[in-house]
Amino acid sequence: MEASVKIMLSYDYSHFEIALSSDNCDSADAVDELRKVAQRLADKAVKQYKTMKMVLSKNENSIYTKERFIEDVHRIDKNPNRKER
Repeated sequence: MEASVKIMLSYDYSHFEIALSSDNCDSADAVDELRKVAQRLADKAVKQYKTMKMVLSKNENSIYTKERFIEDVHRIDKNPNRKER
């Protein structure tokens, strides 16, 4: 049996959406486990968001701009230890 679940959370005017699917959910319990995994991922996203917001609020001069984000992405891409996904 195929199953898919979607979890959507709103926190502090931000929205987090997790969608998972599986081809081998043979019972309602298996679907519920898939939902729980999605919920944990969404909760983790909110926790990471809170952490980043707290870090940025401690230093008003450390505004994370789009340009800095792009620089960080390029720096990470150049890292020889980076694993492709």
